[in-house]
Amino acid sequence: MYMFKYICSNIYNRMTQSIRFSSLLFFILIFSILFVSAAPKLIIHSPQAIEYDSTKILLNITSNETVDFFIKDPRGVRNLILAENAIELNSYLYLNEGEHDFTIWANNSHGETNASVIFNTSVHNPVEITSCGFLSSSNTEYILMNDVVGDISGSCLILSNLVNSSVDLNGYDIGIDSIADYRRTIRIYYVSGLELFNGSVGGSAIHQGSEVLELDTSRIKFSNLNISGFIGIRVWSLKDVIFDNVHINSSIGVFHWSASNTYFINSTIYRFNFNF
Repeated sequence: MYMFKYICSNIYNRMTQSIRFSSLLFFILIFSILFVSAAPKLIIHSPQAIEYDSTKILLNITSNETVDFFIKDPRGVRNLILAENAIELNSYLYLNEGEHDFTIWANNSHGETNASVIFNTSVHNPVEITSCGFLSSSNTEYILMNDVVGDISGSCLILSNLVNSSVDLNGYDIGIDSIADYRRTIRIYYVSGLELFNGSVGGSAIHQGSEVLELDTSRIKFSNLNISGFIGIRVWSLKDVIFDNVHINSSIGVFHWSASNTYFINSTIYRFNFNF
């Protein structure tokens, strides 16, 4: 009888140890899956949820792992990618007076995430541009105050989610410099009722991925512009747009996917490339 109890006890203890070990492995596995597959985490260091006495606000965002930063398309068609395979995004926000709700998105193989901040600015029109950055205020007059050369995530000026605004380049140049090698100099997404005029915009003349203007927008007038670079204008979608006195000196003048009611008046274009 004693021997029988001893054998049973050993079997029970071994089974108990085996169960405990299996349970431990199970929880380790679950934890590893959750840890590895968790979506990245973003932190907006600037702007903060305060009021700024300026129209130029530092933008600084970090991620705990490598991600693609982007602005989500409100139409659900094509997101605006800002930086790829990055852990940090640095730029400036140029904003008019009022309350601003800024949201940044990011994704990688572990999932998609976003971070938001609401803040205020107290200075109004005109908004003076002195460096590369984001133009995101509607009903606003923007004016360039100097030549601009500098790389922010491969782009210079990014206009998104605004209506009824104007950008006066004021006779200055963006990206016209021997060291400038923008992939996209000015990007205009989800914008309507804009005027951009009176200056020169350039990008790399030899980099085949260089696009001076990248457009996914409607109801815009471009006027009195000189454009130079490998691809002058990259069009994703264009509707109800006028180019007046716009001169494009590029290997490919317009690389074009979809456009309607778009007119060139008193303008010169070296070459068209149509893709339908």
